[in-house]
Amino acid sequence: MLIQFINQLKTKFMVDADRIIYMDFNDARLRKKHNWESLIEYIEEKGDKQHTTYVFLDEIQDIPNFEDTIITLFENKEKQFDIYITGSNSAMFSKKNATLFTGRTSELKIFPLSFKEIYENIKKKDETDEQFLQRYLVYGGLGITLDTYYDDKKTIENLKKIIFDTINRDIVFKHKIKKDITLFNNIVTYCFEHIGRNVNSINLEKYLKEQNVGIKTILNYIEWICDSQLLQRIPFYNVKGLKTLKYSSMYYAGDLGILSSVIGFDTHYLRGYRLENLVLLQLLSLGYEVVTGNEKGENTIDFIAISGDEKLYIQVSDQINKENVNREYHILEKAKNVTTKIIITNAMNVPKKDNGVKIIFLLKWLKGETTL
Repeated sequence: MLIQFINQLKTKFMVDADRIIYMDFNDARLRKKHNWESLIEYIEEKGDKQHTTYVFLDEIQDIPNFEDTIITLFENKEKQFDIYITGSNSAMFSKKNATLFTGRTSELKIFPLSFKEIYENIKKKDETDEQFLQRYLVYGGLGITLDTYYDDKKTIENLKKIIFDTINRDIVFKHKIKKDITLFNNIVTYCFEHIGRNVNSINLEKYLKEQNVGIKTILNYIEWICDSQLLQRIPFYNVKGLKTLKYSSMYYAGDLGILSSVIGFDTHYLRGYRLENLVLLQLLSLGYEVVTGNEKGENTIDFIAISGDEKLYIQVSDQINKENVNREYHILEKAKNVTTKIIITNAMNVPKKDNGVKIIFLLKWLKGETTL
């Protein structure tokens, strides 16, 4: 993505190449050559006094105290630098950096490739939409899988490597939790096995009671998992009280392929929750803030999607039939003072009611053929 942006600067905005600095710290030679201070000297020396210099630092998190490099360049009085950084999610989104960079940065959130993006580019012609949906529910949309999407063995290897590297580099190494690695892995597994359900420290403490672990440790571990973007935290929203609930949340995977790496690559296992996860990621990529409604068991509204004054109440159901149709409708019918109520389903023929609930066919929505 950085390379694409650099090319656009050169071709569309006619920025001279000598005003663009790109450094990829995946290159071990660069990591060995530079520390945070030498980086400042190198970049400042190349900076243009008359025009903005564009600086791209890829995977910068492996340079200790890289934050000092960024702030020093930002505050340079003689030369103007426009700085773009990428790196480990846990480093980029840490509370320390959130404070240091406040008012100095704009964050560009990048989500996995959507169903539509992958569908339009690599879906096989002889594959049905439902078959491709099955594949996407297992392998998700991480860019590293694109070249191997139809090679199951290599795709699984790539996804397992991603989660192994993320856990060990972004979390275990960064937070020095090697002593409790078994405990940490148990919490990772528990959170992924319980996507779409109420996960809180009390539930986890019961689950891990034999390991003698405190609530504070559990909460720290979950926060670090979310910081790494392996998990997305979705808070509960008290529909009657019109406020989020502090200590209860649902968690979903940051990508469906990451989910499979933890719980297995059988698309039938937790399929309903995988579909919820897919809908959530699509809503987030469309710019919605997402919460989940109430915390009363069967009365939980799957998602409340918010954008400005727009508020959508959404239920997700794989198949709707005579057995569950009343339940799906009932949950939304009970919601008061809401103008838009939606059921997103993979079912083709849904019994319709004159109750203001809109039915959206999942595949059409994912392909961009219909909107909410």
